Amino acid sequence: MKLAQKLGGGQDKRHPDSAAAYVFNDFTGYGFSETIENFLKEFDRDIHKNTASPFTKWSYIEALTIFFKAGDTEMWMNVNDADGLREICEMMATMMLTSFEMLSEHNLFTADSEIKNIPIICLIFLEFFDNTATDLDLNCQCEILRLCDEAGTDLTKHVRKQVQISEKKFNDWRDQYKLYKCRLHSI
Repeated sequence: MKLAQKLGGGQDKRHPDSAAAYVFNDFTGYGFSETIENFLKEFDRDIHKNTASPFTKWSYIEALTIFFKAGDTEMWMNVNDADGLREICEMMATMMLTSFEMLSEHNLFTADSEIKNIPIICLIFLEFFDNTATDLDLNCQCEILRLCDEAGTDLTKHVRKQVQISEKKFNDWRDQYKLYKCRLHSI
């Protein structure tokens, strides 16, 4: 929770409404980008520490999903820097995939994991990448879904009313990762 509060606090410090200031919205978006970039740096530093538990490392992912649901992502996504946003979102996807690897090393990326929120966290990431960040043409969703499928976690069984992802979307992503897999085998 501390990480989520830190992320939210970083966003609040950069939001003009918190200081009753009225400035061009892109400045706010750039500030949000800076907050996320700093958060990613902290994750990168901590993910390689052998002294930190996998639960502590996973908390970075949890904090980011809280930001996706409770933060002002619309203000951030409207910044006039699509390339910069795409790069940050791709880093967040890499962060997620790195976390899967870390959890796998500790036998925690399984259908019966001690970490019970993996499915809903993954769904929130997928929803963010597909809905909020839709204009960035990200294609990491199929890889997140593929790894969950391989771990035995059927995300379609965990969809709740808080997450807007259709069955068709899951099927499209599965087709996409199967097509990619076929291309790799034909090379």
